[in-house]
Order: sequence, then C-alpha cells, then structure tokens
Amino acid sequence: MEFSEWIVEELERRGWSRSEAARRGGISPSMFDKVINGYSKPGVKFIEGIAKAFKMSSAEVVMRMHKQKGDDPWVDEMEMKLRRLSPGMRGVAERMIEGLIQEEESKEKSKPKIKSVRA
Repeated sequence: MEFSEWIVEELERRGWSRSEAARRGGISPSMFDKVINGYSKPGVKFIEGIAKAFKMSSAEVVMRMHKQKGDDPWVDEMEMKLRRLSPGMRGVAERMIEGLIQEEESKEKSKPKIKSVRA
C-alpha cells in the first residue's frame, strides 16, 4: 500500500474529508492534495501534521511512508487483525507484543558471545 493510499484509507476509516485532516494537522489543504495526488513529496511539516491529525507519533507516520505491503505477508495479516481491535484491546495487544520483544531481546543477550580469531 502506498503512503497516499494509507492516508486515504485512514480518512475513510475516520469519516474525514481531506480538508478536515489538513485542518486537524495544521497542513494547508493545497499541500495535502499535492502529496495525496503525488505532485509533491511529504516533508517534515506534512509528516508532523499527519501525525498530529491521526494522533500518532511522527515515527509511525515515517514508518508508514516507507512500508510497502507484501514485504512480509504475516505482518500484513497481523496488521489487519490489530486494526479490528477496539482501542482498549489495542493497549493489551501492545503490552503483549512488548513483552514478547523483551523476552527475545533477553534471549539474545544471554547467548554466549563467539569471538572471531583472525589469522
């Protein structure tokens, strides 16, 4: 999914017009349209505005900007499932995922380090 398609999908999901999203994000409506229609690349101000409008971090928006659907089908499927969760359950899912990540990181830290020997 392209970045502009993701934005349009989010607008539809929220029931917002482009001008409403632009207003909420402090982005000029003309700039919003230029980015959505592919006439301009999103800059820092646009990314920050989208983040503000959608109430997410700028990092999440940048991640969306660079993510391409199909990179990992399992991740795409999990994303669709997570979108179906209520806001309260999303917090539960996030805590579970964070716990799994911490467990993986602690396993990595406890693995013995192998030093390479150069001849």
